Amino acid sequence: MEKGQKIGYLLNEWMVGWLLLYALVIVVVAMFYGDATTLSDHLEEGLTFLAISVVMLGPFLVVKWLTVRRSKQRTTPIDQTASPGGGR
Repeated sequence: MEKGQKIGYLLNEWMVGWLLLYALVIVVVAMFYGDATTLSDHLEEGLTFLAISVVMLGPFLVVKWLTVRRSKQRTTPIDQTASPGGGR
């Protein structure tokens, strides 16, 4: 896969929709923590955002990464030292 193909694959319309949903969830959580005043409140808010991000985005990113990796392995020639003419 070339760089443009990877970007198009990773940011297809479904992924953009999921990212918007996750952004909405984070906004709702931020509204819940709107009255955070102490350092521990802000740390709890940050850890909550991190946990939400890992749980919601982690599986998608792992599957996409594995798919791109398999595609690279499939399209990479087995013997890169072979001559292009087939040894003629």
